[in-house]
Amino acid sequence: MLVRLGQVGVLQPATVARAFRTFARSWRKSEPEPIRDDKGFGAFETPRRFKQLVWRAVGEELISPVRAAALLNEPLAAVERQISGPATR
Repeated sequence: MLVRLGQVGVLQPATVARAFRTFARSWRKSEPEPIRDDKGFGAFETPRRFKQLVWRAVGEELISPVRAAALLNEPLAAVERQISGPATR
């Protein structure tokens, strides 16, 4: 998390470097706490990148809806419903 905060500009590079020289020195070998699915950040954070990439590929017509359904492990009807958008009245 320290590295990412430095990458996005929240922390100065010198601050990140100092943190790793002092209290976070042991983190280079192991995480301070394992990330669990049911506690902390793991409880509310879910990966979305793959799904976003699949939908982008569908939008750019790089893959078919059938392939998208297979990659997303969803029924083809659900994927086609999402492609067509909300129903008009």
